[in-house]
Amino acid sequence: MHESIAGDHVGTSGRTEVQSNESEQSVSDPSRRVRSRLLPKRAALGWTGLWLAVAALVVLPYVHSYRHLSPFDEMVHLDYVVKAQHGHMVNGGEKVGQVAMRAQACRGSDLKGFKYPRCNQKVLRPAGFPSAGFNTAYPDPPAYYVVTAAGAAVVGLLPGVNDVVDEARSFGVLWLGAGLALTFLLALRLGANRWAAAGATLIVASNPAVAHAMATVTSDAPALLVGGALCLVTLAVVRRTTSWWWLIPASAACTAVKATGLTVVGLVALFLLFQLAQVARRPVDEDEGEAEVESRDESEPARPMTRREVWLSLAAVVVPAIAVLGAWTVLTGATAFPSAADIPMRDYFHVDSIGSDELLGNLLLLTTPLQQGYQPPFMMNVAIGVFMAGVNLLALAGVAVLAWTGPRGATRTRLAVATVVAMLVSGTALVVLIYVGSHTYIAIPSRYGLPMVPALAACLAVVASQRRVGGWALVGIGLLTTAALLAQTA
Repeated sequence: MHESIAGDHVGTSGRTEVQSNESEQSVSDPSRRVRSRLLPKRAALGWTGLWLAVAALVVLPYVHSYRHLSPFDEMVHLDYVVKAQHGHMVNGGEKVGQVAMRAQACRGSDLKGFKYPRCNQKVLRPAGFPSAGFNTAYPDPPAYYVVTAAGAAVVGLLPGVNDVVDEARSFGVLWLGAGLALTFLLALRLGANRWAAAGATLIVASNPAVAHAMATVTSDAPALLVGGALCLVTLAVVRRTTSWWWLIPASAACTAVKATGLTVVGLVALFLLFQLAQVARRPVDEDEGEAEVESRDESEPARPMTRREVWLSLAAVVVPAIAVLGAWTVLTGATAFPSAADIPMRDYFHVDSIGSDELLGNLLLLTTPLQQGYQPPFMMNVAIGVFMAGVNLLALAGVAVLAWTGPRGATRTRLAVATVVAMLVSGTALVVLIYVGSHTYIAIPSRYGLPMVPALAACLAVVASQRRVGGWALVGIGLLTTAALLAQTA
């Protein structure tokens, strides 16, 4: 397991996104005003194509430049993808296969001090690889691996592509492109103007921490996609433009990819709890039995959610995520080989208890999802480090400003507050979850916060929309960080 939420329209520039010739009927119907802000189909296709192009611009040069296998267990993730191509699910206690071992032996690793067997050795022995050659990715559900295996097989049909690592890595273009499109859409739904939404999304795309996750074989790759999807569906449910039933597959997908999807599940659950608190404060109209609207703005539905609807939505978020994760944990335990007890990692991370040091030490770790501590050698540049730190601080400042100064009770404010709280406590919550599930302890990597990045970027875009040049400023920063990334990977 340890490996294993539109639009409040703000500002002068934001209001330009709404057509000035709306009919009186649409003015009196907030839900129609929300729909009027949706992108036309042709524009939506154009923006989606743009984000796919940006994803290709980020991922493909990174794949070309990064020839090692990532120390983030890329060998075992690659092995899972290769076996998924043959319809095989990795079991606990299973060893890595020849394809993944040869890729590791031939490509090597960034980490110094570990000597791999010769690349041209006829038969490779698992004992010569990390963790004695055990595949430690088995606690991850198979969704990422099955999709990537199919995608890699298609990429492999292209002329000139004949390396399984490059095939699987290149499929990251779709993982990133889909995640960026949903991040951009979430920012629009939350009330950002298009320039601010585009700028915030471009900043995410060009971030080295994001690029590394999308351009290597790792179950962190779908993080933006599942995080953005769950936030969008939740926002639509709160705005009464879709049924709460859609939360079930959206939430299940988060943990069907990786247990770290619980970070965005927790974020959305907090958002719904804040919604419940707001509903509880509203008086009840005895004639209609519906909650009255406290303050009406163009983003709020004509008839707010009732307590029952909020509770159903909350259950539709929490229960499927836990059920998927629990069912997979039981299944992996039942199918594990007896040799699973010999995995060195189990002993290395095993603890009998956790205390305040472990809990407090992970309290703030997921406040830096755009600032990973590890960088591959070709990315070890002072300018890159400064960009990462600066962008992460900018995003944190944006969500904090919106949480603190946003209109009381507005959707965007509740989402910003939920994002801040989730980023603060998710690291410690994961430590507790991992300990309860396996009596192990690991320091939570900042990349585990990637599912929360779409909400973080959307809040930043909303704040930027409140200033005349805010959106342009974000676009400028995004172009600058993209140029910096390409300078290192081209």
